[in-house]
Amino acid sequence: MTLYEQTQSVTVVAVAALASFSVPAAISPLAGSLGDRFDRRRVMIVSELAGALCFLGLAVAVDWPAALLALRVLASIAWSPLEPATNAALPCLVSDEQFEDANAAISKAGIAGCLIGSAAAAVVLPTFGASVVFLVNSATFLFSAAVISSIRGDFRPRVEERNEVSAGFSFLRQHPVLRPVTLAFAATFFGIGLTIPVEIVIATEFGAGSLGYAMMFTFWGIGGLLGASAGNRLKYRPRKVKLMAAACLTVAGGFLAVSAAPVFAIVIFGMALGGVGEGLWEITQNSLIQRVTPDGIRSRVFAASTAAMQATIALGLLASGAVTAAFGASGAFAVAGAAALGATLILVLGGALAARRQSGRAPAAAQAAAKRRRRPRAPAQPVEAPR
Repeated sequence: MTLYEQTQSVTVVAVAALASFSVPAAISPLAGSLGDRFDRRRVMIVSELAGALCFLGLAVAVDWPAALLALRVLASIAWSPLEPATNAALPCLVSDEQFEDANAAISKAGIAGCLIGSAAAAVVLPTFGASVVFLVNSATFLFSAAVISSIRGDFRPRVEERNEVSAGFSFLRQHPVLRPVTLAFAATFFGIGLTIPVEIVIATEFGAGSLGYAMMFTFWGIGGLLGASAGNRLKYRPRKVKLMAAACLTVAGGFLAVSAAPVFAIVIFGMALGGVGEGLWEITQNSLIQRVTPDGIRSRVFAASTAAMQATIALGLLASGAVTAAFGASGAFAVAGAAALGATLILVLGGALAARRQSGRAPAAAQAAAKRRRRPRAPAQPVEAPR
């Protein structure tokens, strides 16, 4: 908002948003490797402190658009090691049965923080100015760093032979389940990136203006809270891929509802529904990665997954203008819904293929075990009785 007020340029704001996604995606291999080479608590604390320093700089540079843009990009770089290190450290702090509980708690805390922070900024910004907003945000980073430093546990990553920074991408590409999951993840977030600039257009077309735009953002967040809670309740469902397919289908339903909405109330419903799907997806995917990934490369795997999301959001942002010009704002949401439906299909087919491969391996393993059992043993040597 401050950048737009300084430049009155939608293009500059779009470039800033694009840089905030594309730059962290580009450096994600390095960011993820930090969490696999160093104590993960220290990585998280340094990331939080770097974020605090960036927002302190934003508070000082509030009147210089070029500095605002540069510091926003630096802030996104500072955050990039935080999430992979956090997700990678979680299995060392909680039991396997508590993954969904812990991921849901982290997800809900993050969404609630965004909602509360946005509401607070709406009050503080017109009253005290942007510098105070940035200073308050800087203080939240310092508080988070203090909380992380108080957590007791073993944050040291286990030694892993695969030291290359691209090990996370290699693991995602080779894993029979995570490969289709990552493709579906990317397709869904391409659609989300496509809709981000269009939301204000939808709100304007319905005469809802900035208040309607704020409501769309808020109800997406509320839906995310409900989705995270649903994922926590469904944690004992064995088929995680099917659960993620349901999440993609829910996101698609939300986007298509916005696309076809005759009144703004349906737009709000569609945004909430899409948020439910994203919230359900997030904790299900995180729990799956935590269960199947070796500890020594887990941070790089999470960084690679996040990079897929950030890169495809950036592509969606780039394509948004052309898609909106061709099909209108409602059409852009329809294209996003089609992308989420494609993600659902990827998960259904990919999950079925992975299950078929797994079922094919089981009989082969059983046959190998049976052969071992039938293998004749060497005759026992007679034991001479003691005299």
